[in-house]
Amino acid sequence: MYKKILILFAFMFVTGAMLNAQTTVSGTVADENDEPIIGANIMVKGTSVGTITDIDGSFSLDVPEGNDVLVISYTGFGTQEIDVSDQSSVTITLQEGNLLDEVVVTALGIERDEKSLGYAVTKVDGDQLTTAKETNIVNSLQGRVAGVQIAGSPSTLGGSSRITIRGANSFLGNNEPLFVIDGIPVDNGNRANSSQQRGFGGAVAYDYGNAAQDIDPESIESVTVLKGAAATALYGQRGANGVIQITTKGGRGKSGLGVEVSNQMTFESVRNLIPHQQQYGGGDQAPTDSGFYEVTQDGVTYLTPAYSKDGAWGPKYDPNVLVRHWDSWDPDNPNTYKETRPWVAPANGYEDFFETGTTRQTSVALTGGNELGGFRVG
Repeated sequence: MYKKILILFAFMFVTGAMLNAQTTVSGTVADENDEPIIGANIMVKGTSVGTITDIDGSFSLDVPEGNDVLVISYTGFGTQEIDVSDQSSVTITLQEGNLLDEVVVTALGIERDEKSLGYAVTKVDGDQLTTAKETNIVNSLQGRVAGVQIAGSPSTLGGSSRITIRGANSFLGNNEPLFVIDGIPVDNGNRANSSQQRGFGGAVAYDYGNAAQDIDPESIESVTVLKGAAATALYGQRGANGVIQITTKGGRGKSGLGVEVSNQMTFESVRNLIPHQQQYGGGDQAPTDSGFYEVTQDGVTYLTPAYSKDGAWGPKYDPNVLVRHWDSWDPDNPNTYKETRPWVAPANGYEDFFETGTTRQTSVALTGGNELGGFRVG
């Protein structure tokens, strides 16, 4: 019995010591106009102990011993830290901040407060775009804006990239958004014809890219993607698929002259190579006994595969069958003109074609400004 009484007294002593190790701090939180702030966060620095202010801006918090700094924060106001080591009651005044006053560029270059807009807007800073180190700004937006789909090979030098916002809006027309650079609408359409897009069309079957690839990512201050119908109303029919609003950097706010230099180098290698079969040739099967197309020239009938067909459904390889290959039709090349060669698989696989790709980008810009204006050339 005596032992149980000692244990009870010891427990009460420890509990009392723990209670004495805490200090109750109360107070109020208001703005610069002495208006109470409801729901302000009050946290003990370095701990998970905290509370929020009530409807009168008041709070009461038990502060553990050794943690004497309170951190007070609220959306739209600057965060404050207060030492309460010798205080039990405090009055806190928060200063308004600019944390959420983000300005976006809307239709026709009008700057608006983002939270005042009634439509979907997404803003991407220029620093985020240059992190990707892409030569085409369209590829830099990949994965950064919800509802934006991008198709195109970022490793194709000078190749075009296709971008759509919230999917396709037309089965027949162009579904790409309108690009507006510093208030000037720019057509980002692909100039390649249908043959070029398919990969055929003769000696001029090249992908010349689109206008967005001419924009230097290092010169971009921000990109604003306007998605809603209200956001594109001022651009008319051209903005029906959305608008990509690009704001370039300037020299305003800087004094004197400055030079900006950016140099970067990237290396690329093929990751996935699909194995190719080596039993059947390219093209397709012609409606002949041999499976080749037959062409008569100067009284001689030749066998030729269908090189215009992209596939591997041609006749089976046979070294005893002689055919005219793609380089035997040029009369200006007497070495191979009308030449026939065995129908065999290539000696080297297509994987030998690829090497380590190297891309080096260097950007130089001259900036300057004063109280009257500024400039940036680069």
